[in-house]
Amino acid sequence: MSFMPFIGEFALAAVICTAALALIGRMSRARARMTGSGEGTAFLFQDFDLIDATDTARNLLQAGRNGGRDLDRLLDLLSPRFPALRQRIDAMRDGERLHLSSEATGGPESLAVARHGDMLRVTLSGGVDVPVRLAERALAREAEELRALTDDSPQLMWREDETGTVTWANRTYLELTARVSPDAAAQWPPQGLFDDLPGSGEETGPTRHALLPPGEQDPIWFDIVSRASGGHTLRIASDITSQIRAADLQRDLMQTLTKTFAGLSVGLAVFDRNRQLVLFNPALTELTGVKPSLLVARPVIDTFLSLLRENHMLPEPDDFNQWRRQLTGLEQGSDSADHVESWELADGRSYRITVRPFPNGALAFLMEDISSDKALKRQLRAALNHGRETLAAVSESVTVFSAQGRLQIDNAATNRVWTPIDGAETVDEILRGWRTQCQPSAKWQELEARIRSGRLSPKFTFTVQRCDGRSVRVTAHSSASGGAILSCRFQQGIHRPRTDRLHVSLPRPDEPALRVEP
Repeated sequence: MSFMPFIGEFALAAVICTAALALIGRMSRARARMTGSGEGTAFLFQDFDLIDATDTARNLLQAGRNGGRDLDRLLDLLSPRFPALRQRIDAMRDGERLHLSSEATGGPESLAVARHGDMLRVTLSGGVDVPVRLAERALAREAEELRALTDDSPQLMWREDETGTVTWANRTYLELTARVSPDAAAQWPPQGLFDDLPGSGEETGPTRHALLPPGEQDPIWFDIVSRASGGHTLRIASDITSQIRAADLQRDLMQTLTKTFAGLSVGLAVFDRNRQLVLFNPALTELTGVKPSLLVARPVIDTFLSLLRENHMLPEPDDFNQWRRQLTGLEQGSDSADHVESWELADGRSYRITVRPFPNGALAFLMEDISSDKALKRQLRAALNHGRETLAAVSESVTVFSAQGRLQIDNAATNRVWTPIDGAETVDEILRGWRTQCQPSAKWQELEARIRSGRLSPKFTFTVQRCDGRSVRVTAHSSASGGAILSCRFQQGIHRPRTDRLHVSLPRPDEPALRVEP
């Protein structure tokens, strides 16, 4: 796990703590310098830079915040006592003077400001202790801000002396102390939360520690950094429980995936964004014949393909280098779709290869032995062709429908028994066409009802008469898949001409009968 984010958080917390703990010293030194000088408090600025000042003025400026332009630092000190001071000074013109007063605790204060070109003179009066009061108020305000920052921080912050006794702690530390030991929540100094910390005065990087509050099942994990500061030890602890749990979940997931991949019959090789092998399963070594020791060495993809080529596990393309560059272009993101190939090896085996790129630059290489699938397909294709040939040799009409009522197959005899029906694909459409070629019969409706309800066992047989006078025997029975098989053939010796198209002329009694000469 990377500690860079944590180190950044520690640096910020260390700055806050160090600044807060140094305020007391700054306040005492500021009071000593200012009360020991009897000079007035005057500043001379050119633009924003201080070019001259009395000793008391310089001491007052040093009591303010560090960093920034000199005039801005002074205005930060004076603005709480003189509202809108910054705006008033910005609005001053050349030669203009400004006089302000403030009723302060401990006595009145007055401020005189004069502008001459780019020069600005600021004079503070009201007694010798005016700079002291201003400095103390500025430092107190800064102390409150720093205290708020440390108390609102989610990190534990505390300071220990040489004996390991806690001499200062932020609110987060005290709240956790009350959570761990409710009976000792109000005592001072608070008890230490961690027993195995580095010794006092030692500076250490992040060390990991666990804390289990009473009545809870899962520990709280912390990374603790220690820094020596003026004979004391400043310690900052960051809660990393969520990171620990995420790492545990990731580890469990990887173990689950590893076990799953180990049981797959498909060979799997995963390459990271640096094109190095990071994961493979046992099936890959079985399918390729590459030794596991060579794969454990984490070869790059080019080396991996070369190993396959040496083991004769690659079909020899016309241009091996161009073919390899094609895969390289795929893995570099030139094509986001899967790349699928079928490899026909010299020993007769057939492999399906799938190369799948991922947006983060990773690449998955899957190898599947499809030799048995191809052999089965060849057998099925041969059996289907044989069935078609056998069906074509049958003299009677055979029509097969699926369980969904779609036409699956028929033979050539069907077009001899029935006139072909253009565009007919379903059993309803085909039976409707056959019915129009025959004289009316209720058997067609019964056949349709039996097919829809699946009542074709035992077989259903009936005879209909075509419009041309020939009789057709129709037999229907169920198929193994739940569909219907209809066989139709002409009835031998039964031919009933249609009388509506014949003109019969019978002889009169006095006429001789018609005789056909041989």
